[in-house]
Amino acid sequence: MSSVGTVPIYKKVRFLMAKKLKHKKLRNTGLIYELLVRQTTSDVLNGQTPKSLDIVKKFFKKGSLLSEELKLFNIILDSRTKNSQFTSEILEAVLKASQKLDRKALEKEKYLLIKEINSNLNKEHFFKTQVKDYVVYACISNLLEYNPEDNPTEYVLNKTALLEHISTNNGQNQLQQETTSTANIDPELKKLTFKLLIEKFNKRWGSLDTRQKSILRHFIFNAVDSEDSRKFIAEEVLYLKSHLGKQSKTANDKVLQIKLNEVVRLLDEIPDKNFISESTYSALLRSHQLIKELN
Repeated sequence: MSSVGTVPIYKKVRFLMAKKLKHKKLRNTGLIYELLVRQTTSDVLNGQTPKSLDIVKKFFKKGSLLSEELKLFNIILDSRTKNSQFTSEILEAVLKASQKLDRKALEKEKYLLIKEINSNLNKEHFFKTQVKDYVVYACISNLLEYNPEDNPTEYVLNKTALLEHISTNNGQNQLQQETTSTANIDPELKKLTFKLLIEKFNKRWGSLDTRQKSILRHFIFNAVDSEDSRKFIAEEVLYLKSHLGKQSKTANDKVLQIKLNEVVRLLDEIPDKNFISESTYSALLRSHQLIKELN
C-alpha cells in the first residue's frame, strides 16, 4: 500500500483533504460517539452524573440511523487483514450500505444530536478532546459524506488511506507481543479498557482509588504512545515497584513472595517496550489493585 514519504497516507492525508472534501466534526457520527463515551467516562470518574450517557441512549439506540452509520464506522475501524482484495471488498460493502441509508432522515438525527450536545455539555471542551486515529475517522466521514465526482482525486486519496489503515498490522503484532509479555498476570487486566459498555461504568469503576482514577484519566485524554504517556507510565512503574518490593520483603508466605517478585519483574519491563497499549494501563491498574488487597 502506498504512502507519502515514510509516513502512512492516513496520517498525511489531513494536509490534503481540506481542499474540497472538508471534514466536519459535527457531521462525523463515529467521532461524536467516541467523544460521548469519553465524556461519560470522565463524568463517572469525577463523581458526576453523566448527561452524555443519556444522549448516547437517546440517539444511538437500536434502530436509529445514527446507530446504523456508527456500525459502518466500526467495521472499518476494527477490520484488519493482509488480503488486499478482501480489504477492498470490506470498504466497498461499507460504502454500498451507506448509500442505502435515508440521508435526509440521518441529517435530521445529526442536527438534533448536536443540538442536544450544545444544550447539555460544554461544547468547547467536548470537541477539544484528542482521539487516537482522528484522521481515520475523518477519512471515513468524508467517504460517507461525499461522492467520487465531488473531487475524484481527494476521494481516491481518502479511500486509499482507509485501505492502508485496514491492511496495516504492525500495531496488531506489537500488541500481541505486549499481551504475551504480561501473560502471567490476571487475564482480566488485559480486558480492561475505557471502551467498556458505558452502562457498566459505575459498577465497574466504583471501587477505584485516586491513583487508579488518575491512570484512567490519563489514558482517556492522552495519546496512548505519546512521550507524556511514557513519562507518566514510568513514574507509576517506579511507585508500584517500590510498594510491591516492600510487600515482598515483609511477606511470610514464600509463594506470595515469588508471585510479587514476578509482578515486579514484569512491571520493570514496561518502560522499555516499544509499544504502549491499553494492556499497559490495565497492568498498572491491576497492580494498584493488588497493593490494595495486600493492605
